Amino acid sequence: MSGRARLAVCAAVATLAASCALLPLVDHATWFLQAALLVLIQSSVGALARRVPLARALTVLVQAAVGLLLLTLVFAQSEAVGGLLPGPEVFHEFGQLLREGADDVGRYAIPAPTTEGIRSVSYTH
Repeated sequence: MSGRARLAVCAAVATLAASCALLPLVDHATWFLQAALLVLIQSSVGALARRVPLARALTVLVQAAVGLLLLTLVFAQSEAVGGLLPGPEVFHEFGQLLREGADDVGRYAIPAPTTEGIRSVSYTH
């Protein structure tokens, strides 16, 4: 395994390990499995993009685009163009989910129910 591949694996593991700190805050940990899948996809895309001789900035743009598509697919598919491509409604939905998540975090005691807002906040932090 190359140094870059090891770095990608360690970054994914570190991200998931940090996410484990959020596990006791909500009733059900099913969101963690979904987050792990999304981190795996994102890490794989980054690893594949680095194997293609692209400029570093393009690799970052590819990962950012895939991240946006994944978040759209998970949280705002009904507002997306064709169910996948983000449009203005998707960004409005993201903002609404973040507001709901902030409200839910302030409203519920630990362990909080896994509401859509709380799920979306856990993915963005």
